[in-house]
Amino acid sequence: MIQPFYQKKKFQLQWFRYNKLTEQTQFLIQWVTSNSNKNDTILIHELKALNAKVFEFDFEFNTIEALHVDVVYSILFFKYLHIINYAAIIPQNERKKLGWNIYSPNPDFVRLLDDFISGNERKEFKRKAIYSQFYKLKSKLNDFRKLEKNHVWPHLHSQNTTLALGDSDSIVFNARLILQYLGYAVSNQNSCYLDSMFSITLQTFQRHNGIQETGTLDAKTIEILNITPTQRIGQILVNMERCKWLPEEPKGKYIAVNIPDFKLLVYENNKLQWSCNVVVGRKTTRTVIFNNTLSMVVFSPYWNIPRSILVNEILPKVKNDPGYLYRQNMEVINSTGQVIAADQIPWSQYSRNSFPYNIRQKPGPGNALGKVKFLFPNEHNIYLHDTPAKNLLIERVRAFSHGCIRVQSPARLAHFLLKDEPEAWDIEKVNAAMLRNNEFTVRLSNAVPVFIAYFTAWVDRDGNLHFRDDIYGHDAKLLEILSHNTP
Repeated sequence: MIQPFYQKKKFQLQWFRYNKLTEQTQFLIQWVTSNSNKNDTILIHELKALNAKVFEFDFEFNTIEALHVDVVYSILFFKYLHIINYAAIIPQNERKKLGWNIYSPNPDFVRLLDDFISGNERKEFKRKAIYSQFYKLKSKLNDFRKLEKNHVWPHLHSQNTTLALGDSDSIVFNARLILQYLGYAVSNQNSCYLDSMFSITLQTFQRHNGIQETGTLDAKTIEILNITPTQRIGQILVNMERCKWLPEEPKGKYIAVNIPDFKLLVYENNKLQWSCNVVVGRKTTRTVIFNNTLSMVVFSPYWNIPRSILVNEILPKVKNDPGYLYRQNMEVINSTGQVIAADQIPWSQYSRNSFPYNIRQKPGPGNALGKVKFLFPNEHNIYLHDTPAKNLLIERVRAFSHGCIRVQSPARLAHFLLKDEPEAWDIEKVNAAMLRNNEFTVRLSNAVPVFIAYFTAWVDRDGNLHFRDDIYGHDAKLLEILSHNTP
């Protein structure tokens, strides 16, 4: 980035004229100083050292030492952009390596540098709107930095048995202390007794951390209470960085799925309308992080079985049990879509690599996609759909699928998507379409943006901070990169 800029400028000094700092250099120094704070002390030290360097020698054009200092000022400019959160620290191509496929390009830094130095940009930069969660998380980040500085974090020793209402133990005292530090209302602060009021506080804490609201000190609750402010600071920073990876929020309807929270969220006019549980991919068959536009609602769908599932799971079952396809309401089709009689196929002759047909499950009560699916064509072959396995939607950790996303409230989602179509779709019509015996597709007049995202920390509408487990291990990888790239 730096070298092409100076090549274009024929390696002339850019931040100095006539052995003096230019007006734009003075602007940069002033802005870095005024926008930095105690958490950016490294950058302030760099600026002071750089300013001191300026007075160590007389600047002459094209000297190696002068050019080196000039380049450092250019680097300082880029670091300044990160301080004011103008752009993400991790560029787009590096995000893909971290599993993030939601596209939102970084600005043209070289052009910004050129415009600034030439005086075309004399005011603060008009940066793109950052996802609003960024600023909410930033406020919480400051709170945890104070906790890190001012308190020694108690460690709760795991108990073999769960401490429930009416139990008394020293661990309860320390749990009260931690929750008080975290900002929860805690009565009887010096008590070792788990009373009803403290049980209610525990339930609130458990809800904010996505675990079962037992109101007890069970093993999972103790594990989360033992997470230190330093660890939470890292988690918040990771999610603040992700906020800068998103494009601007759409103005009308859009749908978001937060993988670690196992939730689908429906937005309209920048407001959350409702949400519901979802099932996402297992760790071995992860749901991909990406965005697209939803264009079709398919009622009473066929399930066109993905090739990997077909050859690895279905084919071995059919070889061992010739009646399997019939019981599962499945049929075999060739490359042109014609149905082939299953009993006419010499199954034993085919291996996983040589099977020439496809298999699909017909519409019906046992269809793996349920009664409706929602398509946003993508290279990952991921979509939203209903499911007959409703029991999995009430589990705490809902990572069971091959990558697609199973929706708890499919009829409500279909109605939301179709309610403004020219052909009227009320909830009764949606329910009737879900009970058809044949597949029926409705194309939306206006495609709806869909974001399959990954956030393990966020602040809700009431100002409550939520954390979730890093189910795919993305946080740890990103935190390591940030630790080496943050100014």
